[in-house]
Amino acid sequence: MSRYIVSGKIPLPEIVKTVKASLHLWSEKEIENLCKLLPKIDNGRKTRHKKQQAAGVKLKKKQTEKK
Repeated sequence: MSRYIVSGKIPLPEIVKTVKASLHLWSEKEIENLCKLLPKIDNGRKTRHKKQQAAGVKLKKKQTEKK
């Protein structure tokens, strides 16, 4: 979650600082919005592998066309 907050993919909730840590306070409405939003955010690992596979397929096609 903190990665998505830093990258700006999800809105920043209210932050409360205690002695040892800072905490994010989520309201019920914000949680509902996140449940709708999170499945739509692309996972970097999954998209990276899809891109690599697509690039590999293109290379194989070019190599077979040359032969």
